[in-house]
Amino acid sequence: ELGLKSDLLDRRLRLNIAAFLMKIQDLQVTRFFQPQGSSFGEFLTENAGEAESKGVELEVVWQPLPALQLGGSYAWLNAEFTDFQGAPSLEPNGTILDPAAFNGKKLRQSPENTFNLYGQVSHDIGQGKVWARLDFRHEDEFFFDPSNDPITASWAHDIWNARLAYETGDGRWQVSLWGKNLGDEQYLTHLFTQRGGRIAFGLPGDPRTWGVSIELNL
Repeated sequence: ELGLKSDLLDRRLRLNIAAFLMKIQDLQVTRFFQPQGSSFGEFLTENAGEAESKGVELEVVWQPLPALQLGGSYAWLNAEFTDFQGAPSLEPNGTILDPAAFNGKKLRQSPENTFNLYGQVSHDIGQGKVWARLDFRHEDEFFFDPSNDPITASWAHDIWNARLAYETGDGRWQVSLWGKNLGDEQYLTHLFTQRGGRIAFGLPGDPRTWGVSIELNL
């Protein structure tokens, strides 16, 4: 890994960047498939052999005014199996799938592009302060299964969150009004397949949600 961490513009701008390359050996994965010689599909944790993960990460935090902070991060990732050593699987059409067919496929839950942006403003009121924050997060499509079967894909999605809070001067109490997934985006947090990858069961993320929180720091 090579990187740079810096504070610029009289410490009002923070810029961090890193590039990395990982060679992974003896990797294990869990997947649902019908092993050769079996009459049923099974969840198996098996040797995925070797994989390679490389990418770039960027983080920026900018304080243009005492009451205003802007920031965000970006990550580019390329993570692939390079020598898959799992068990041969029986396909729905009766053919045998060689584990080498997984070489070059993406690792589970490895989106190519991920980034987030946020803005936060604050204002002193008496002995405390009020602050508001807006967050945006984008995540590219990724797969929940090493096969990279399209039925196991999580589609690209964008999530907006917001929070309005009052905090006492000593930092002990905070009251917040918040909203999550303001765009009511549909996305998946977990998925698995059955019947040789012919059907899939997914767990959706939370829909648009509002709430109030009261926090006490002892």
